[in-house]
Amino acid sequence: PEAKWPEAAPKATEERVLSVVCGNTHIHWALHQSAEHRFAPILFWRTNALSLEDIKGASGSLEALSVLLPDTFHDYVFGVGKEPTKENVIRMSNSRRAPKLSIYVVSSNDEHAKLLKKIWVDVPCRMYLLRGNDFFTKKEGRYDGMGVDRCAALLCAANVTGFPALVFDGGTAMTYTAVDQSGKIMGGGITLGLGAKLRSIADATGALPFISPEECMKLVEKYESGTPLPVFATDTKEAMMVNVLSEVDNNCRNVIDQWLSKVGRISPTDDDSDIEAHVEEMKTGGLKAAMGGVPCDNNNTRTVLITGGDADILMKLLAPNRKQILEAGPTNNTEPSSANKSKYTVKRVKNAIHFGIAALLERKVKNRNASDAAVANEYENMIVGQRVAKKFPKAKDADGDSIFRGTVVVLNQGNTKYDDLFKVRYDDNDTEDLSIRELRDALLLFSEVGDKVSHRAVAQQSREDDEIRKSFSKDAAGKLGRIITEYEEAERNFRAKNEEARKKAQVEAAAKRQKAEAAKKAQAEAAKLAQAEANAKRKRDLEEEAKAKPPKRPKTPAKTYKDRRIAKFFDDVLYFGTIVGYVEAESDDEDDDGFWKIAYDDGDTEEYDIGDLNQSFKVYEENKMDDHMAKTNSTSKSTDSTKDKEPIAQAPAAPAAPAAASAPDGNK
Repeated sequence: PEAKWPEAAPKATEERVLSVVCGNTHIHWALHQSAEHRFAPILFWRTNALSLEDIKGASGSLEALSVLLPDTFHDYVFGVGKEPTKENVIRMSNSRRAPKLSIYVVSSNDEHAKLLKKIWVDVPCRMYLLRGNDFFTKKEGRYDGMGVDRCAALLCAANVTGFPALVFDGGTAMTYTAVDQSGKIMGGGITLGLGAKLRSIADATGALPFISPEECMKLVEKYESGTPLPVFATDTKEAMMVNVLSEVDNNCRNVIDQWLSKVGRISPTDDDSDIEAHVEEMKTGGLKAAMGGVPCDNNNTRTVLITGGDADILMKLLAPNRKQILEAGPTNNTEPSSANKSKYTVKRVKNAIHFGIAALLERKVKNRNASDAAVANEYENMIVGQRVAKKFPKAKDADGDSIFRGTVVVLNQGNTKYDDLFKVRYDDNDTEDLSIRELRDALLLFSEVGDKVSHRAVAQQSREDDEIRKSFSKDAAGKLGRIITEYEEAERNFRAKNEEARKKAQVEAAAKRQKAEAAKKAQAEAAKLAQAEANAKRKRDLEEEAKAKPPKRPKTPAKTYKDRRIAKFFDDVLYFGTIVGYVEAESDDEDDDGFWKIAYDDGDTEEYDIGDLNQSFKVYEENKMDDHMAKTNSTSKSTDSTKDKEPIAQAPAAPAAPAAASAPDGNK
């Protein structure tokens, strides 16, 4: 909201105050000390202008605020080394004498001011948007549309130099503003700043280069220490610089000359030593004033204040005794006499707007204190001297009366009127401190009983005078009653707000817990559903895999082959043998049929797998007529052991070998 004084003035208990200046491209910040130290700025920093994307990109308003604050102030807001959380903000706020931080904003960009409010929304604070009327009224010469930043810089100048004052502010826009000897605004002017002029030349032409502010400063320093910048330049950048700097130099010097002609020039009798002495005096008194002190009465040195980003260049151009930067024009071989020189000095003040805010706050606090003092004085005059009466049941005066009369003699002020203590001196010279409630009751009792006629101070007074005293006490009691009622109502409202805030916090906490529990439940349900889907997919995959596999081949019964004859070639020599046993498979692999033990007729042994076995059956079928062992056993049993087997495909016949032939073991 806009500031309403004196309510918007910093509280006496505030240890720190923040001022913020929202420019077109940057935000300038300053942390100020308390009223006791005249709101002197102790920390300055600059950040880029805020954007909605910056706030949306952060995890919350406090996170967005945190990245904008230097460590010192970050610790003041969140706690030393603490994270930017709401709990830490509240904890630090409650630890301060004044929980709410006062923030004063000067903005030439309303959108930036709105975004600034968003990032401070979770911090207990009072944020006020300052307007031009806070610094200068229309009676003091402020006109509609005059920038609040210019008004603030002008108030800074009034504190640094006194009246009359002239301020040049070299920023994106270069402005000058002046006030006369009476402190009334004379007016001013606005044009593009140095950087904007150089940028516009480059943007408008396309062929000309852009000269950055840093490069511009280096060139100025080069011309200052060497040959001045020539009017007829032979370099593109110099040709651009000579015109831009000449325009600024000539315009500013003309403004200074016009200002001096209107506010009065320094007397020709004032020599340079007098000016320098006054400047040295300003370095102490003036700078203290800039930090919240009392404005100088008269700007006797006609000091011109320079501030803003281009202040260094302006200082070099406008300093009266500067080294020549621009090539001088013809002088007609004559130098102006010292009596005709327009004497003035220039002074640079960084962060002039923040100093102007400090000066404003001190002025508003002084006005509030003066108003409070006047009210307090009226309040004290209303109470002190009033007659009171109080009943002491266990005490009696000389007349046997338990009601004692007295007079309020001193008001001892507390933190609030409700905390005030009132010293009463009774007619028997005893004293007592009464609270505001006790005093109200004592005033009301006196308005009923009045003074005793025997009291020597009123013995000669008429009854009418006593009635007047009683009416005074009654009026005072009524006023105190209203103060008590207002205080109690404020206390009730305060407690109600606290209770409302407590309930709201409880509701928010419960909603947060419910939301967290719902999120946790939803997460568990999602995990459960995902697991069920995974299990179902695995089952489907297994089923599809089972369908894709060929049917299991039934394992060959081992007993079927027991005692069967086989044949096998070893290096073209045929050997016969008999299946004598079977070894079970050790694995569950359906393709593993185990092994069959073979005993050859020559006494050697070997183990066959199912493939070897089938091959040996095939060879035997082709050569069984040569198996003399089978013929020998034909009388005892049938040799047709393979009649039930599947026919084996015929292979090409191998050369016959002698039946009685044998081969060494190593050749098999």
